[in-house]
Amino acid sequence: MTSIAFLGQYIFISLKLEWLLVLLFSGLAYGAVSSLVAARHSQFLAASLVHMALFAATLSIPIHHYTGLPLEIPAIILGMMLLELYNYIVSKTRDVDAATASLVSFTASTSILAIYVVKLYSPYTPDIWAIIIGDPLLVSWLDVMFAIVFSGMVLIIVLITYWDNICIGLDRDSAELLGINTTLHDRLFNLSLVLSVIGLIRITGFIMAHVFLLLPGLIGSRVARNARQALIYSILYSLLATLLGLLFGVMFDVSPIGVAGILLSLAYVILTSMQR
Repeated sequence: MTSIAFLGQYIFISLKLEWLLVLLFSGLAYGAVSSLVAARHSQFLAASLVHMALFAATLSIPIHHYTGLPLEIPAIILGMMLLELYNYIVSKTRDVDAATASLVSFTASTSILAIYVVKLYSPYTPDIWAIIIGDPLLVSWLDVMFAIVFSGMVLIIVLITYWDNICIGLDRDSAELLGINTTLHDRLFNLSLVLSVIGLIRITGFIMAHVFLLLPGLIGSRVARNARQALIYSILYSLLATLLGLLFGVMFDVSPIGVAGILLSLAYVILTSMQR
């Protein structure tokens, strides 16, 4: 009992409030937006957006250092511009998968070039690694503020549009016949993706953003009996994974984000294997 009490005291002392807050609100944002991704069956677009996020965030590194703007601001603007380009391609081709594939190909290629140029001609290599891997233990109070603001905006968008997005995910044509403004919902959905993925990329990183964007919603869909429960479970599993990731990360001196991703993956595998 003494050793357990000592371990608990060590963890409590080691934890910083900003770590707890930034992971709490990041988990909230990803859990909420992941439920929208699952409801709209937009996993391909969501995973593709992460590549756009890497491109936008990398280009924003020199802008951040030369202008003093927080990296998230130009990155979000660039991300929204890329999604507007995506919407334009969809409007011309009427093929969502083809538009997504073409934009991913473009942003993946240009991300490599952007990383190479920034790494070769500027002293900002640590910023690139922070974007790729992510580290919530290096956050500042400004990052905490952004996490609170972005997660709040994402949660508002999700709560307002959730039921309409379910209709769009089931049958887009029927949703339009019901009077749902699908174009507006598409843009709000895109905004929620950008705010969660690009706005929080220095916390979760490019690699693990795939996990947090996709798995909470899939887990919620697996265990829920209705759409309301799917949203609640998605948020709860995301929050639980991030908080446990922080706890085990501090205990064993490993990446909290990596641990949280493993926990979500294990939860999905276990829940899937338990279902008949």
